[in-house]
Amino acid sequence: MSIKFECTPIRVVYSSENYKIYACDVDTFKYPNIKLNKYYNVTIVGDCGELTLNMPYDIEAEEKQDKFGWQYKIKYIK
Repeated sequence: MSIKFECTPIRVVYSSENYKIYACDVDTFKYPNIKLNKYYNVTIVGDCGELTLNMPYDIEAEEKQDKFGWQYKIKYIK
């Protein structure tokens, strides 16, 4: 299932040349269906360039759950 939302990266969790993981803040009043992780933020993962921390991005992502909890695999980011 693909979902669109706006998020603000607050921390780089993992970074390699082809894969990145970011912890992001999301306005849960504006996007009530977004699933938060155990740290009360959102995890986005995928092949993307370096994101600027504390700057909002529009995202389309695939929602998935794995052993680390809920994540959003980036399909499109602007």
